[in-house]
Amino acid sequence: MPSRAILRRRELLSALGASAFLGVPVFRQTLAEAQGSMPKRAIFFQFPGGVPSMCFQIGTCGVDGHPDLAFFDFPGQLKAFEPLKADTILVRNLKFAAAERSTVEGHEAGMRNLLTGGGNTSVDQAIAKQVGNLTKFSSLQFAGLPWEGTPPQDRIAYADGFALQQERDPVVMFEKLFGGFAAPAASGSMPDPAAEERKAREKSVLDFLKTEITTLQTMTSSGEKPILDVHLDSLRELEKQLTQSATAAGTACAAPVQTGITKGQFVAEGVSDPRLAAKLQLDLLYQAINCDLSRVATFQWATSVETTALYNWVPGFNAAPDMHHGYQHEHESPEQEAAFQQIQTWYADQMAGFVARLKATSEGGGSILDNSVVMITSEFSNGTHVHSPLPMFLVGRAGGAFQKMGQTVDAKWVAHNDLLLSLANAMGVPLTTIGEASLVSGPLAL
Repeated sequence: MPSRAILRRRELLSALGASAFLGVPVFRQTLAEAQGSMPKRAIFFQFPGGVPSMCFQIGTCGVDGHPDLAFFDFPGQLKAFEPLKADTILVRNLKFAAAERSTVEGHEAGMRNLLTGGGNTSVDQAIAKQVGNLTKFSSLQFAGLPWEGTPPQDRIAYADGFALQQERDPVVMFEKLFGGFAAPAASGSMPDPAAEERKAREKSVLDFLKTEITTLQTMTSSGEKPILDVHLDSLRELEKQLTQSATAAGTACAAPVQTGITKGQFVAEGVSDPRLAAKLQLDLLYQAINCDLSRVATFQWATSVETTALYNWVPGFNAAPDMHHGYQHEHESPEQEAAFQQIQTWYADQMAGFVARLKATSEGGGSILDNSVVMITSEFSNGTHVHSPLPMFLVGRAGGAFQKMGQTVDAKWVAHNDLLLSLANAMGVPLTTIGEASLVSGPLAL
């Protein structure tokens, strides 16, 4: 018959909710951080239309008719990443087998399989299932440009076969992330009463939990007491952070400033200059990560058939009839190729600026980038519906999970499912397969 102490312990766990006690985000997060590890983040960028190349049709250039992706390198499209080269892995010869085996149209095949590998759940959502309950948002889906699209040509994130809608309005995303958010008060200024009330309420909850856990501690075995001690130490640290003026997240956690814009402004314009919307969305993504609102995000620059943005600052850009989708298919002259190269490089430049902010944000003994992996890829190798080799560029060390930083890795034509599996494993998700199982040979050594 169980002892009275065990029964009392069970009663208390029942009252607290055992699953809540062991599963509440604050406990697992603070426990990990108390043990010296920093939270990991996974961010997935998609840019439309593949890599500029004079290879217009299958069989006209490259190895075995594949585009050579020569422009997808540091002297070319990735030149803005050169200062961060030591934090990158450039993957070559990665086969996009899931898209090539698909029976649907090329654009749709590329988008639908980019993060799923032919399965029903994308890698971002597989990771979110593991770490998403540690943050306010299990995952976030951003649209880089305010485009309109038709599923599945405009979706890359999937949960159990359900396509997740990305947010293309920066004002709506701001309200979602920072509605009611109060940044730390400036030195010498009066504190925000609402923020102070929230901190007091959160602190009182922690005090209550500490009391209950201390009671529980008297009922535990000697082997379990060290675990509870770590919980208590973590709570004390969290309590201290709550009472400080600075936030517990990144060094400059704050709601981005949005002035002079209105809800629906970019979406209503349809055809527009994409630069302001892109900047606002990237600012929001950075602060969402920096404030630890989420640790998993997708950032889809555009639908695979991008026809809404005007790149008028690019010399030689011609909106009629080229647009972006037109350049994917018809950059046959040196002038068209030069314009397309500048458009695709602009996408890379924006992503490099975002990554540089992660690198500049201190965390633990390094930076947020050190504890993150940023994947940059496209749904095509070349815009003429050629899927392989898939352009693949990784930035960040994923908390030390990767060993080949600063290198170019030859994937030797394995399916990109192996790379998705490596990313999931690096984030602590112990998958052995992802997507279409027949395409998986094992994690790609990174």
